[in-house]
Amino acid sequence: MSARDVECQLQGVRIPPELTLSFHWRSFGLRASEHLALVRAGSALPVLEASYLNVRSRTPPMALGRELKSYLRPYWSICVYAVPRSAREACREALLATGLPVLCKWLSADRPDTWYEGHRTFSVLFVLATGALTVREAA
Repeated sequence: MSARDVECQLQGVRIPPELTLSFHWRSFGLRASEHLALVRAGSALPVLEASYLNVRSRTPPMALGRELKSYLRPYWSICVYAVPRSAREACREALLATGLPVLCKWLSADRPDTWYEGHRTFSVLFVLATGALTVREAA
């Protein structure tokens, strides 16, 4: 999965200007040993994660100084995680066919104002043993 693949899929989607795209060898939510255990077991491995974070909504206004408030703007991010070489092509095809279109719908969904308070996460997992994708959303 390349930045160009993600970019092409996101064409036509209202992308927030503060969105970042990054690539990592494993999910931040997993220790290296946990990641390797999932790989060995052929389990569901996080391969893509989109998140929205609004730090200001969780911090009392009086606790933030004027300068700090300007740095704590809400932001969006997309992280793409590596998979074992043997699963790379199957995972890429599944992401292009299913994962990224579902991500596009999630990014462009109409939401109430209250949705934008706090932290939201959309995860796509690739089941190494079967080649299937699973999607999870968390608040």
